[in-house]
Formats: sequence, structure tokens, C-alpha cells
Amino acid sequence: MNEELETSKEELRPTNEELTTTIEELRNRIVELAAINAELDRTRIASEKARSYADIIIETIREPLAVLDGGLRILRVNSAFSQNLEIAREDAEGRLLHEIDGGRWNIPALRQRLGAVLSRAQPLEDWEVALDFDRQGRRVLSLSARMIPGDSDRTDLMLLEFVDATAHANVTAGLLADGERKDQFIALLGHELRHPLTAITHANYLLKRSNPDPTAAKLLETIDTQTQILLRFVNELLDVERIGRGLVEIQREHLDLVAVARHAIDTLKPRIEERGHALSVVLPAAPVHVRGDSGRLSQVIANLAENAMKFTEPGGQIAITLEQRGDVAVLRVRDSGIGMAAEDLKRVFEPFTKARNPLASASSGLGLGLSLVRQILLLHRGGITATSDGLAMGSEFVVTLPALAADTVADSSSERPTGPPSPPATLRTRRVLIVDDHEEVGKSVARIVRAWGHEVALVRDGPSALSIAERFQPERAIVDLSLPGMSGIELARRLREVFPPRQLYMIALTGYAGADISAACLAAGFDVHLVKPGQMALLETLLGAERPDSETDSR
Repeated sequence: MNEELETSKEELRPTNEELTTTIEELRNRIVELAAINAELDRTRIASEKARSYADIIIETIREPLAVLDGGLRILRVNSAFSQNLEIAREDAEGRLLHEIDGGRWNIPALRQRLGAVLSRAQPLEDWEVALDFDRQGRRVLSLSARMIPGDSDRTDLMLLEFVDATAHANVTAGLLADGERKDQFIALLGHELRHPLTAITHANYLLKRSNPDPTAAKLLETIDTQTQILLRFVNELLDVERIGRGLVEIQREHLDLVAVARHAIDTLKPRIEERGHALSVVLPAAPVHVRGDSGRLSQVIANLAENAMKFTEPGGQIAITLEQRGDVAVLRVRDSGIGMAAEDLKRVFEPFTKARNPLASASSGLGLGLSLVRQILLLHRGGITATSDGLAMGSEFVVTLPALAADTVADSSSERPTGPPSPPATLRTRRVLIVDDHEEVGKSVARIVRAWGHEVALVRDGPSALSIAERFQPERAIVDLSLPGMSGIELARRLREVFPPRQLYMIALTGYAGADISAACLAAGFDVHLVKPGQMALLETLLGAERPDSETDSR
């Protein structure tokens, strides 16, 4: 028995050792499991805290939020969603977006954009929609969406945000309305300012025509100069407003920029000489061909030259050069005037900009000339830069325009200016019908026309014009567009039904400018559109000359 017991002990010893090892392994496993459980507890607690933290953030956000699945089913919304969108949480969660709130959100364009967010991870940014709510009335909501990428345990989701953009939309609408009212005011102001300026211009013209004594002639010249300055201010104000609204069209034709520059400079030479400026002009002998509007490009050159005169003391220097560099025409206007500070260079082409230079005159204009120059050049696909070495160091403006290669320049004789034709110099007296509801302007136009020897019939409205035309049989008509009861456009149509072009030449003389106005006038039957006060020499020629297409003389 003892031997058997000893044998059994020997046999049990390895087993005890194995059990001891197993127990030790189990003890280690228990320790590891305890550690894992502790880590899981910490992770669970951290996850619960994170979710609670996220819930607090989501619920605190004032903008409505919604989490949607791939089928656009709402999984969760925040409190702001219910409060701001007037939808109870229980009526939103678990339902499709386009089904909630009686189908208010069943918007095909929105569903298409949200589908793109999920299918192509293409974010939705500030997509606006206007809706009518029961308690809050009409609102504009801006929607943004981002995809929430999924994993092995969760599919892709989407977070949709609703931002109330009603106030912003109202402000924007208000600004647009204010801008429209501003544009209307500027147009009305320009139209109304032309009335007194027309009367002044015509009266001054008649007084100068009467050969006044030298002292009176100088005074009349001063009146004429200042009136032209006022007219330029009005024209610049209207030009800037119309170009900003895209209402100005450039009449493109093949031009020799050298000829345009020479004509503009020659027109300004008397004023430059009057101020005692030393003018240097360097123009190439060969033509510099560009495609553009001769009148507008001449305006660019004139504005730059006048700007140089304005800010250069009498006796100073003004240099104008033009050259072609490859496919670019370069015009430079440099002066020895008051110069510009660095901060002024940055904003010199902005509308209504006035130099903060202490050397600048307080009465240096409206600050529109350079802005107008830049906008005209942009319409010609050109540009302009300004440089100055500082105060009292002069300034330089550099204009660039696309130049045409010599082999692409078409025969300029095939392209004619769109302005009125130049009738023969031989003039004759006419029967002239004048229609203008502004009493003083109508009288001033009548005085001018009578001074040229014509017979005049003056009326103030369309029906009276039609009535008197039957017995007066006018050969020329000068018609304003703003007439009571019947517009000048309608009057022109009615007159043209009775009087063919060879019998009656109609001139629209109005305070409204622009290519759209000119087109409407021509379509109504007018032969030419002039802006008040009108060019006296041109108006005199149009009244007295034979029509270019006239075949008979009715004298």
C-alpha cells in the first residue's frame, strides 16, 4: 500500500504542478479581465460623457439641426428644430424629410442637392429657400449639409443645418431697392438739371451772337465755361451710374488712336495755353490701330488731360505720349503737379474719390473723371495705372489698349460712325415744330430756332402737336420725350404715320442719354437723338440742311 501510495504521489505531483500553473494562468487572466473591464467602464463612461457633451452642444445650438440617413429619413433633431421650424420632435424623428410638416419640405431641388451630399460627398453651402410659416410668416432659410462618414457598425449619415437668413435677405433686398432708388434719383437729377442748363446755354449763345462789347463778351465766356463744367459733371454722374448698371454700349469700329488722341488734344489746347502749361505731345507717325468707340476713347484722353491741368499749377508741365508695343497701345499722361500720396494711389479710380492731398484744390470736381476713365477702358478690354513719386512730385497715368496688327486692320472706309450725317453746308429756312412741356426750355429752343431764321410753332404736349401739325406742315420737328399724356416716343410714331421721312426730319432733344434711349428714338421714327442742351452748330445744321436722302426741294 505504501509503495502504491508513493507511486500515486509521484503520479499526482505533475498533475498538481499543472493545476498550480493553470491556477496561476487563471489568476493572471482574471487580472487581465479586470483591467479590460475597468477600461471598458472608463470607455463607456467617457462615451456617455462625450454623448452627453455632444447632446448639450447640439441642444444649445440655436440653429435647427437634423441628422438624416441615406434615405433622407430624419434620425434626430435638436430643440431649435422644433421651436424654429414649428415641428414637434415626435413629428419629425423617424420620418422622411419631404413628408414632415404637410410636405412643406418636399422640394425637388433640395432633395437633389441632399442626394449629391450623400452620393458624392459634395457639401451643400448656404442654399436658400423662402417658405411661409403659420406663426412667423414668410421666412428665408439658408441650408447647409455635410456628410457624416460611417464605419463597419454604422452607415453614412448627414447633418443638415437650417439658418434663418430672413434679416439678411431683407437687408439685401433693401440695399437693392436703395440702389435702384439711387439710380432713379441720379437719372431724374440729371434730367432735371439739364432743363436750367439748357435755358442758360441757349440764352448765353444768343447773347454772344449779338456781338456784345469786350467786357460783356468776357462775362459771357465765363458763363459758357462754367455751364460746360456743370454739364460735364452731369454727364460724368450719369455715365458712371449707367456704366455701373451695364447700360452703356461701346460702338466698336476700327480706329487710328493717333488721330483720336490728336483731335482730343487739339480740342484742349486753348485751355492748356490759357493756364500757361507747357504741353509736350509725342505721337507716332504711323497709325496705331485699335477697335473701339472713338467718342469714348476721346473722352478718356480728355479726362486724363483735364485731370493733369486741374492738379498742375499754371506754368507747369504736361506730357502726353502714345506708342505701340507689340499688340498693346500705350498712352501716357504725365504732369508736374501736386502728385499723390501712396494711400491715394490705391483708391484714385474709385467713384467720388477726392485727393486728401493738402495741395489739392477744394473745388476739384466730383471725383468721377478717373473712375469713368477706368470703366470705359474696361469696356474696351484695356486698363489704366497711376503712379506718383509723392506729394509735389507729379503724377503719371498709363493707359493700355489692345492694338490691332497691321494685317488684320480692315478698311476703315467700310465702317462709318453711328452719329448723325454731316449735311451740306448750304442752309435754308424751315417750318419747325417744337414740342417741350418745360415752358422755359421750350421758349429758349424757340428763340434759338427763330434766330436762325426759321418759322416756329411751339406746343407743350402731344395732342396739340398732332393738331397743329396738320395745318402747319412742319419740315423739322424738335421733340422732348417726357411729355404729359403722350410721350415723345408715341408722338413720333403718330407723326411718322402722317409725315414720311422725306417730308419731316424729326429730332429728339431730351435730357435722357444712353444707347437704349437712342435706339428707342430711332425705332419710333426719330432721325437723330440729341441730349439737352444740344450742340448748337449741329442743331443749326440739322435744321437748315437738306436731308442726305432727299431727292426734291420743297421750296
